[in-house]
Amino acid sequence: LGNTALTNIYVPSPLDSLITPIQLILSSTGPCPVQKDTLILHVSPAPMVNASANQSVCANNSIVSLNGSVSGGASTGVWSTLGTGTFTPSSTDFNADYIPSSADISNGSVNVVLTSTNVGACSVVTDTMNIAFTYQAIVDAGVDTITVCANNAAVALNGTVSGSSSTGKWITTGNGLFTPNNLALNANYQPSSNDIAAGQVLLYLESTSNGNCLPVQDSLLIVFAPSPVADAGVNQLICSNDATVQLNGSVTGATSTGTWSGGAGTYNTSATDLNATYTPTVSEIASGNLVLTLTSTNNGNCITVNDIVQISFVAPPFANFNGTNVCLGNTTNFTDFSLPGYGTLATWDWNFDDGNVSSSQNPSNSYAAFGTYDVELIVTNSIGCSDTIIKQVEVFDQPNASFTYVASCPGNQVIINFTDNSTSTDPINYWFYDFGGQGANASANPTQLFNTDGDYTITHIVSTTHGCTDTVEQIISVPAIPVAGFYYNTSNGMNVGAIFNFVDTSLYSTNYSWQFGDGNTSILQNPSNTYFANGEYLVTQYAYGALGCYDSTSTLITINTVTTEINTLIPNAISPNDDNKNDVWKLEFIDLLFPNATVEIYNQWGQQLFYSTGYSIPWDGKYEGELVPDGNYFYIINLNAGLEVDQFKGALLVLKSRK
Repeated sequence: LGNTALTNIYVPSPLDSLITPIQLILSSTGPCPVQKDTLILHVSPAPMVNASANQSVCANNSIVSLNGSVSGGASTGVWSTLGTGTFTPSSTDFNADYIPSSADISNGSVNVVLTSTNVGACSVVTDTMNIAFTYQAIVDAGVDTITVCANNAAVALNGTVSGSSSTGKWITTGNGLFTPNNLALNANYQPSSNDIAAGQVLLYLESTSNGNCLPVQDSLLIVFAPSPVADAGVNQLICSNDATVQLNGSVTGATSTGTWSGGAGTYNTSATDLNATYTPTVSEIASGNLVLTLTSTNNGNCITVNDIVQISFVAPPFANFNGTNVCLGNTTNFTDFSLPGYGTLATWDWNFDDGNVSSSQNPSNSYAAFGTYDVELIVTNSIGCSDTIIKQVEVFDQPNASFTYVASCPGNQVIINFTDNSTSTDPINYWFYDFGGQGANASANPTQLFNTDGDYTITHIVSTTHGCTDTVEQIISVPAIPVAGFYYNTSNGMNVGAIFNFVDTSLYSTNYSWQFGDGNTSILQNPSNTYFANGEYLVTQYAYGALGCYDSTSTLITINTVTTEINTLIPNAISPNDDNKNDVWKLEFIDLLFPNATVEIYNQWGQQLFYSTGYSIPWDGKYEGELVPDGNYFYIINLNAGLEVDQFKGALLVLKSRK
């Protein structure tokens, strides 16, 4: 408004802020003397804000380091964005980092503004910085995963780098090699053995020449599938006498199939059967060696593999043994004479044909029955080859020694005839008798004289044509030759009617024969005899022992009187009480001497109770079947022999005493 308007605006110059304070003087105009008044004005400098120069950053390295400043009339400020990013550590930090949002990056640029704060009387001052975003490189290592065979593991790489860079380099997490080098995007990667052993390896393709961008990577996983593994089995030693070869091949890993080759023989069931049996030709067996090859099939991207097995044909063992022929009851011993062939003998398997077996080299066996046995021996050597032989052994029947004997006594000598009763399925060709000290004899059926009585142990031995023997012992008793002897006695003298008792004194006798010289005989050991007439009687004893041996002796008896003591032979009492003692009235002399005698018995009233001619049935004290009462009874005996005293009378007491 000029300097004359009292109401006015003063705009300080930049110099004013340098010379502050300044004076503003108001002077009057007009006729009056000039009057002046002074205003002291302090001028502060205006704030100066600098957001720094615009920046261009890469989208993958987009954090922006700010470097703002506020000076002059202020020393503080605050950052703000026209986008959606954030400031760290805070928006009031001139050197904060701006972290753009994905929207900021997508928009391609964003403005950030630095505004002064705490300006006092000054106006707020701002400054703007533009941040432009460029894009990083685009890296493609190819497919994410490649599977290769472990035995064909080289990988042809096909990487690309585009966008902000066109170069790159390959990086491995393993220790394989890139050819021609790792900078060639289409290099070949040759894995190391460690890579393959690990089963997989990770490769990275990383961009280079990135400018302000961070390197960009893409990964490629290489997986190593197992390679085929062919195993033809261990080398084999095959017995030439059983030359079929059992193959035990296996194919694992990338495939499970394979095929056999080599040899001129045949495969059963086929060459593609990993566990086939191979039948060699005669010439192959004769040559002693054969090589067969197992080759994998259906390998996919793997390289075919193979393995060989060496077949060697070796000599088998030769089985042989000897067995003893024995008599039944003896042990059969077996001796091994086998040869091992290749290696050494390892096992022996015996079958004795009777249910018994053994694994000993030189066994023995006891057979329970005689006969011919087919003994089998299987020998096996240290490599499993075997051979079999069958031989016969004989077990001869054991004879069963036995004999019987018959003793006789011709001429009063003990003669024993022995008869062999031995049995055997084999012919018996030898006999022997030991007579227990009385001699010996080597015939089958001998006769032997024994001069002395006693017990003798007879030993009889027989032997067969195969030398099998048996022995039996038997004790026989040889009796003594009897010696006749006797004596006699009589209670009534050497009289007619007297009873002669003969007492045997013979030795070694068991049976007897007596001749009493009156035509009477006896076989009792101690007989009695009554003579009924005068005369001389030659009494002879025959004493018989065992086997019919006997001896005899004789004695002369002379009878020259008739007894007058008949009264002494007549009992005077009986006791018929059925105790078998004195139950009847015995008159034995009547039947012996006076068979024509009559016997009468009367009671006290003269009644006849009993009458008999002869006396074969003695009176039992009964009349008409009933016992007579106790008391005295009377008898009359008429001998009717024409003797001087021919009748005897007397009393007979009947007394039935208690039993």
